[in-house]
Amino acid sequence: MESMQEKPKARIMVVEDEALVARELSIRLGRMKYEVVATCGTPELALSSAAELVPDLILMDINLNADKDGIDIAGEIHETQDIPIIFCTAYSSNDVLERAKITTPFGYILKPIDSRELEITIEIALYKHGVDHKLHDTANKLKVALDSIEDAVISCDQDGKIFLANPKAIELCKFDFVPIGRMITDMLCFVDLNTGIDNVDINVWLQEKQNCHHQNNYLLKNYNEGTVPVELNVASLEDKNGQYNGLIFAFRDISRRISFEEQLKKNAIQDPITGLPERSMMFERLKLALKRAKLDEEYSFAVIFIDLDRFRVINDGLNHEFGDEVLRRVSQKVLNQLRDIDMLSRFSSDTFVCLLDNVDSMPKILSVVNRIQGEIALPMAINTHQITVTASSGIVLSNKKYNNYETYSDILRDADTAMYQAKLKGGNIHVIFDKQMHDYALRLLWIEEELLDAIEAGDIQVYYQPIVDANSHEITSFEALVRWIHPEKGFIAPDEFIPIAEETGLILPLGEFILYSVCQQLCRWNNEMGFNTKVGVNLSARQFSQPHLAELIISAIEKYQLKSSFIGVEVTETMAMTDVDTAINVLNSLRKIGVKVSLDDFGTGYSSLSYLKKLPVHTLKIDRSFITELEHNVDDQAIVKAIAAMTQELEFNVLVEGVENKEQVAILQKLGCDYFQGYYFAKPMNAYDATQLLRGIDKGFIPPELPFYPDQLEMPSCASDSVL
Repeated sequence: MESMQEKPKARIMVVEDEALVARELSIRLGRMKYEVVATCGTPELALSSAAELVPDLILMDINLNADKDGIDIAGEIHETQDIPIIFCTAYSSNDVLERAKITTPFGYILKPIDSRELEITIEIALYKHGVDHKLHDTANKLKVALDSIEDAVISCDQDGKIFLANPKAIELCKFDFVPIGRMITDMLCFVDLNTGIDNVDINVWLQEKQNCHHQNNYLLKNYNEGTVPVELNVASLEDKNGQYNGLIFAFRDISRRISFEEQLKKNAIQDPITGLPERSMMFERLKLALKRAKLDEEYSFAVIFIDLDRFRVINDGLNHEFGDEVLRRVSQKVLNQLRDIDMLSRFSSDTFVCLLDNVDSMPKILSVVNRIQGEIALPMAINTHQITVTASSGIVLSNKKYNNYETYSDILRDADTAMYQAKLKGGNIHVIFDKQMHDYALRLLWIEEELLDAIEAGDIQVYYQPIVDANSHEITSFEALVRWIHPEKGFIAPDEFIPIAEETGLILPLGEFILYSVCQQLCRWNNEMGFNTKVGVNLSARQFSQPHLAELIISAIEKYQLKSSFIGVEVTETMAMTDVDTAINVLNSLRKIGVKVSLDDFGTGYSSLSYLKKLPVHTLKIDRSFITELEHNVDDQAIVKAIAAMTQELEFNVLVEGVENKEQVAILQKLGCDYFQGYYFAKPMNAYDATQLLRGIDKGFIPPELPFYPDQLEMPSCASDSVL
């Protein structure tokens, strides 16, 4: 025989527009032995389901993604039906509470919902609803429920004499006796939660009789003269004939809830890690300062953006708790250098914003900034570590002589821009903002936005600069260089857009575009002219660190059916020396597929000869900085001679870039260099001009006295040619 299914404690309808939340709440209610008769995600479904199913109780989410919220729906339900409603919401503002009161809810639960609190709230709501209608049928069950719940319940008759007090009420009121038979006015005292002034006359509630129904938060003065914040519900009791029979007081300790709400409010205005004012408070202070500056021409203030240098190393190397302590120490160091009228706010992870109020000269500001940066740089002993941090600062003075600001966001933007410039200069310094910085920032933003479109639109072109044999002057290979010809702005120098591409990650699609373009051009030269040559492609630091660099190059070579020897790559000396072991692994992977490697800008880094001989490179490219004054500088000649001699011992080729006159050519030939590249022989040229050059000279090169300058857009010499 099948066992009878356990009867649910109550039939509950859930109104919640988030399906996952509704499902999770339904499961929890099921475990509590409640039957969820419906879950409604819209106002229309909630209203129709309430009318059709008539549940014992409704759990109502206030914040519904609809034209009506939960309070509106509750009001409509109460117009035609007597169903208890408990509001479940993340809102705790007075406005929401005041609106919710109008619908006479039977409970109010803040999200996230505690299971125990949820169960207790439902029990109380069902209880209060049942009391209003069937007090005489629930007397025995009431005592059991009241003895087990966490809410305090006290009932009195129509004369105010107490006839019921559950254990929680005795505990919360600090009674050392059972108050049965005593007057309610002598036992309970509720005062205003905010003012602490007695303002509740229980006698008035007694006189309201059947009309008595109140819900609010108060301070309960307990029997030991202490106070406890409580949520109080007062309702009238009726006998089985519907006659007024007294009042029931149900109240719960909301100390934890208030503490939580206060913490939320505190977090809204105070940084939880440093205790400094939150950024919104700084915004308000800056608004006031700007308003004052407009009214008083003599008044000015300064904003300092302070950003810790390499703070991420501390967080990643130690832990975030350690990093938080560093932030607390730094904030205190800065505060020690400020006046009472100044303000310091933590703006983001490791960035602080300082307002120097009522300052009128840059020397005074710089004095404060120097003290701040000096104090920050002092070592800090934290646990067993000796930590030293530095900071970069950007300074803005709000003064008509400097800048006439209208909004606080403009001030913060410019201070941030100046701080960024300090970072670019190596950090641990301060930079004063000027308008050129703002113009430069706009230029960078424009370049970033336009660059990706330029790649797709074909505005990015690959140019080719010949590399010639030092003795015969025959073309042996080309270096691929990138040029951006904007349809409106014209030529944009590589040293403008390459660093931005590297920083934003656009260097990866840009580098891939160049690689495939070079392979395509090599394929054309080979098919149309039978010309087999090598083209060197520069790699940026981000490209060099790609985990599948060799596979990318193989893919491009195979697509155009080229020999791997047709493609060379160039990496800078600094890039290779940053992480030598990784560089060796990457370069070995390239050598395995037959790609030769040139070490670019040689002489500008700090190569160790012991590491250099381990690098699988084929050619060293002497940086142009040693060539510019070569014919007049014996030191440069000595350096080039030493490099050439060393490369011969290491069996490397030596290529000199930046060759611009025949005197340099003569000297470099005597010094034993193998290959030349520079404007003396040819400027970088587009694919068409390079093709015409190869056709016209039949794979050789014209005499250097008549250098080949193709008919093309005049472009300045760019130091970043070797970057990509």
